[in-house]
Amino acid sequence: MKHLTSDQLQEFADGFIDPQCRNEIDLHLITCDECSGKMKSLRLFESTLKNIPLERVDPKFTQRVMEHLRIKESPSFLWAIFKNLAPLFGLFIVIGIVYGVFKFTGMLESSGVGESITATQSAYKSVADQVSTGVSAFNGWLKNLFPFLYTKSSYGLTAFLIVLFIIVALLDKFVFMPMFRKRV
Repeated sequence: MKHLTSDQLQEFADGFIDPQCRNEIDLHLITCDECSGKMKSLRLFESTLKNIPLERVDPKFTQRVMEHLRIKESPSFLWAIFKNLAPLFGLFIVIGIVYGVFKFTGMLESSGVGESITATQSAYKSVADQVSTGVSAFNGWLKNLFPFLYTKSSYGLTAFLIVLFIIVALLDKFVFMPMFRKRV
């Protein structure tokens, strides 16, 4: 066997070698004085590194550096909205799962909840009709303002996405971020 490389010695010391190669390297280290000397040096170096005491840093070190560089950690306005609405979405998911389990097991049929569900469904239907009317009006406005969006080609979709990303980026940079910075 040829002399071991530095990478092989390091992997052997770290224990990242399969058992068959480990046995071969063990035998080589017994017979080769040069490689066994390199291994002893490597182990001595690692033990010396482990004995070096770690530096203690002041807990406010990062904050002071950030202030000195005038860097403020401020998430975007959209992230702040999402962060605050995420628990609400989670609650809706949990309620939906519980409702699904009750519906699947038949617990809702015998509980008398059906009457209140009918009233709730009628309220949702009237709200859904209003939302549908609003979406239709918005769609008509978009069709008049951006007719290229309604062409049946990939160019229209690409143009729409580019325009949308530009609008969102400009809104975030010039409207939402300044509003968020004023609050902080």
